[in-house]
Amino acid sequence: KNEYLFETQEKISGFVNKEHAQILEERQIEGQIYQSLVQLKEEYSSNALLLDVVQKTKIHSFKHKLPSINEIFIQMVKGG
Repeated sequence: KNEYLFETQEKISGFVNKEHAQILEERQIEGQIYQSLVQLKEEYSSNALLLDVVQKTKIHSFKHKLPSINEIFIQMVKGG
């Protein structure tokens, strides 16, 4: 799915290029920390996304979001 989970000092929805990525979810998790789920377009790299974000705000964590067992099961049942 090419999804990445950020925890940052600010919301990133205002400065992520919408031609390269889509913000699927964004919420405040504690104090000044925001969590954002971002889906990259196929031609855009996670390194480029990380570079865009690090130039605008402090990053507390960044990780590739892997599908859950439930998501994998549903995909297999649907024939994917």
